[in-house]
Amino acid sequence: MRGEWERHIIRNIIRLIKSRRMRWAVHVASIADSRGTYRVLMGRPEENKSLGRARRRWSVNIKMDLT
Repeated sequence: MRGEWERHIIRNIIRLIKSRRMRWAVHVASIADSRGTYRVLMGRPEENKSLGRARRRWSVNIKMDLT
């Protein structure tokens, strides 16, 4: 019985995270392209690239949330 309760809580947490991420995406989409927040979230910062595996972009996370 405890396993079902834990799965229910985890699903609710994931739903909350996705909901807040989508709300933030709508907010950022309304920001002009020249602002730093938009450039960073869309994966186009002005700094040099870091070493290692490329991080998943914000836009990819949003697309995954919509599927």
